[in-house]
Amino acid sequence: MVNETVEEISLRDVYLILKKNIRLIVGITLAAIILAGLAAFLLPKSYSSQVVMNLAIDLRQTLDSKQLGGSKRIDASKQTEITVAPTPAGLAQSFVQSVNNESLAQKLKEESSVNIYKAKYDDKKELLTLSAFGTTAELALERAKRFQTVAEEYFILKIGNVVRTNLTSQLAQIQVDTALITDNIKRLEAVLPKMKGSPSDPTTAAALEDRNVNQPLARANNPALVSLTLQIAELRINLAEAQARQVSLQATLKNPVTFNALLGQGFQAQVLAEPALALSAESPKPLIMIVLAAVAGLLIGLVTAFVLEALRPQNQNELTRGMNQPLQASSGD
Repeated sequence: MVNETVEEISLRDVYLILKKNIRLIVGITLAAIILAGLAAFLLPKSYSSQVVMNLAIDLRQTLDSKQLGGSKRIDASKQTEITVAPTPAGLAQSFVQSVNNESLAQKLKEESSVNIYKAKYDDKKELLTLSAFGTTAELALERAKRFQTVAEEYFILKIGNVVRTNLTSQLAQIQVDTALITDNIKRLEAVLPKMKGSPSDPTTAAALEDRNVNQPLARANNPALVSLTLQIAELRINLAEAQARQVSLQATLKNPVTFNALLGQGFQAQVLAEPALALSAESPKPLIMIVLAAVAGLLIGLVTAFVLEALRPQNQNELTRGMNQPLQASSGD
């Protein structure tokens, strides 16, 4: 019975404290709401505009030798093939990390890109989101378009460096192959005058045929001479193919139009969502600010009311009498 009385007195005290300080609590709450409203009205508005892109990289394709001015006799297996390329995720992540660099800020025509431009790549969806912010919707849209242009130029530059390095290494290898083929031709041509045109006897012809040498060559007047001549002819064909590939690669590296066409075949930055004019401000959000301010103001008002009540001097006789009355009523029962 005593516990219930104490609890009843405690709840009653809480009620009395709230009733006594209701104006203070309401006043603090209203003050917080008014301040939040003024802040939402006075703070500079921020608008945003976004671009969503999907990167596709497929540089594992051969050069069109006819388009690049090469020989039609080039075998497809010997055409230029790009085998070294970054992944879309790696390319996108490298751009995300470079957003706050000073060099990129200069391209974006900003002193600093912090809090103005943001980039985020979703590995699961394989989407790159570019966000630009401004004090007006028009400014945010202009920055978003500029951000998109800079991003595309960044990707083209990175892919172009990879392709150029790959083609340069292949060109160097072709030059080495050309030199080796030329040396082999000279070596065989030096031996050619020493070959005599003696006729082939049946025994030699049969032995050559057993070694998978075709019959006309095996029964020629001088099979060794014919074989050497055919080797030289084949080497000359290989040399012509290598020189044609060399010309094609040199033309690709020197001609920007051809080089960019090659990049366009292997890399695409598809824009899934174009930048648009924002209909409402990104921040501040008045409704959210007012609700949070109301909750915070109410909590501050409650805490202030109880603190002030605890610090206020109390009449000990009133407190004792208030506690004894319920106890005496209980004893009478």
